[in-house]
Amino acid sequence: MAVLLAVALVGAVMPQEIPDAIDARIFRVFDETGKMRAALSADGIWFDDESGTRRASMDTDGIRYTDENGTTRSTVGAFGFDYFDENGKTRAQLGRTVIVTTSTGAETTYPATMVLYDAEFKVIWQAPR
Repeated sequence: MAVLLAVALVGAVMPQEIPDAIDARIFRVFDETGKMRAALSADGIWFDDESGTRRASMDTDGIRYTDENGTTRSTVGAFGFDYFDENGKTRAQLGRTVIVTTSTGAETTYPATMVLYDAEFKVIWQAPR
C-alpha cells in the first residue's frame, strides 16, 4: 500500500506535469504569516518588509530603495544615481545633475557629474567643476 502511495506521489510531480507557461496579470509572494512580501506585474516589481513597508521597487522610472520608515534613500534612473538622507533630503547625485545658483537662481545642467550636498542642499563638493 505504501509503495502504491509513493508511486502516486512521485507521478504527481513528474517534470512532464510542469506547464510551459503561467499566465497572470500579477504574481504575488506571501510570507508564512500571510503578508504579501513581493509582487511582479507589468507595472514593475516591489518588495515589502515584514511590517508591510515598501523597501525596494523597480518600474519604468528606475530602481528605488526605501528605509524602514518609508523614506526614499536612493534611486537609480535614466539620469543617474541619487542618495537621500534619513530626512529625504538629497545628499549626493551621480549622473545628469541640475545645480541652482542660490544667489541668482540660475540653473546649470551637467550631463555627467558627481555632487555632494549638505543638509540644506548646498553643494559641498562637485566633480567636474
